[in-house]
Amino acid sequence: MRWRQPADRMVVHAIMQVFRSDADRSRLQLSTISPHAWHKSAYWLQASGCAFYFLDRIAELDIADAIPRELLRRLSIDSRKNRVRTEAMFREFQLLNAAFQRARILYANYKGFTLCPHSCRSLELRHQMDFDFIVSREHLPRARQCLEQRGYSLTAATPKTWEFKAGNYVRSNWDSYSMGQYRAVELHFGIAPDQTGTDTRLQRIAPWCWAGAEFPALAPADQLIAQALHLFKHLRSENTRPAWVLEFREHVLSRRDDAAFWTDVRELTSTAGADAQLAIGVSILITSQLFGRFAPPEVHEWAVAAVPPTIGLWAHEYGTDAVLADFPGTKLFLLLEKELEQLSSRRQSVIRKRLLPCRPAPRIFTPRPYETPTERLHRYAMQLRFTLFRARFHLVEAARYLCKLPRWRRRVAELAFSAATAANRGREMTTRKQLNDNLRPGSL
Repeated sequence: MRWRQPADRMVVHAIMQVFRSDADRSRLQLSTISPHAWHKSAYWLQASGCAFYFLDRIAELDIADAIPRELLRRLSIDSRKNRVRTEAMFREFQLLNAAFQRARILYANYKGFTLCPHSCRSLELRHQMDFDFIVSREHLPRARQCLEQRGYSLTAATPKTWEFKAGNYVRSNWDSYSMGQYRAVELHFGIAPDQTGTDTRLQRIAPWCWAGAEFPALAPADQLIAQALHLFKHLRSENTRPAWVLEFREHVLSRRDDAAFWTDVRELTSTAGADAQLAIGVSILITSQLFGRFAPPEVHEWAVAAVPPTIGLWAHEYGTDAVLADFPGTKLFLLLEKELEQLSSRRQSVIRKRLLPCRPAPRIFTPRPYETPTERLHRYAMQLRFTLFRARFHLVEAARYLCKLPRWRRRVAELAFSAATAANRGREMTTRKQLNDNLRPGSL
């Protein structure tokens, strides 16, 4: 099992351009790439979550002959595997929903399958790894009981999320597109303005319909806001999958002419917390850099107006690099976090803790029932490899962050100087206008 393989940057940018270019231009860009560069970038394409979106796009443009046959064959095989896997996940999704409904739990499906059809037209185009639910705090014990009855175990807990896993064992042949025993669920709570009671979004549940059945999901406007907040949360962390950016773009495009929808978004954003409009603004900025202007002009203007100058500067300077980085990402997000801390006047900085974390690497596998000594040794070896991989990542990216920091400080200082100069010029013009008005005949 591998966790990292640096991609060819030419391939990465060519793949992103396919989603915004016509057939002729896309064919020209893709056909100039060498088979070696494609092979080198195959892991990035998988880790980005864009593999099946890319396959679907080149089929739509009828330019499949522009990429190597072996890559096309591999993508086609993986797509068939993912279709079978998605069907199995959807059956589990139905069973979990049925269990929650029998237990009379107040909940809503969150992200995942419910992003279809607005963010993607088909379930199997997404590489979904887990199920997410927003659950009322008072019903958390019942939800946990339902999951434990389905074989899940609580593996991680924060003040906002409980994470459950099942079948999280070491596999001899790791294939992320095949359906194995692994399953994961996240229960979200305390992520709305009301941290002590029921998430107010659960009072606006809307049915999500698929395969002839209905499932509780977020209201349309809540869903877009949640998608932007999810994307912004990952922009403030080490890894952001380009597929999330692509899905956000598709969601906005699908609602582009729905004036009532955007009215609801603006109204709910005003009550969704300070980060909501900022998240939408930053998401639109980053997405526009990757795929060109896409949001309705009035929405673009409204959302981007909420982005402070230094945050906009980060999006312009480092946003694309952060999204398109090789897995597991970069620490360029710490430059963004630094400016967010300045704006919020946060007393205790988290940058040092996140630059070189002292906590051990998370446990990636759980013991199999009746685990043999050989299996235990294999599991320990995999955990050690992962720990060393994470340690190397933190050291390399911390050094890169420290190298970027002086230049970033200069850019912020230049921005502040430009803003001060513009403000002074504006005051001078106002004063001059007032003097001219006072000197006009009849003004004395």
